[in-house]
Amino acid sequence: MQEEKTDLNAACRVLGIEKSINIIELRRLFRQHSLRYHTDHCREEPLECRRKFDELRSAYLVLLNFCESYTIDLKKAFAHQENEEYSHLNRFYDGWLGDL
Repeated sequence: MQEEKTDLNAACRVLGIEKSINIIELRRLFRQHSLRYHTDHCREEPLECRRKFDELRSAYLVLLNFCESYTIDLKKAFAHQENEEYSHLNRFYDGWLGDL
């Protein structure tokens, strides 16, 4: 577990992620960096560009694998959404009818 945390921290440093990011932003960020260091576009030393590109790709895959390992419980999400839709009725019930 500690090794995974270290890998995630290193991957975030490589890609320049400070706090939080969603999967769409992660893909966009990787694309921006990869275009800069891809051997077809890089204006610097080809070997250095290749090394940096490989480092970026490796960091991206670590974060992508971490994100894809999560499962989402849609039942809880829908239940929470429904509760928010009717929260005004709950306040009315608790305030006016709660003592009956």
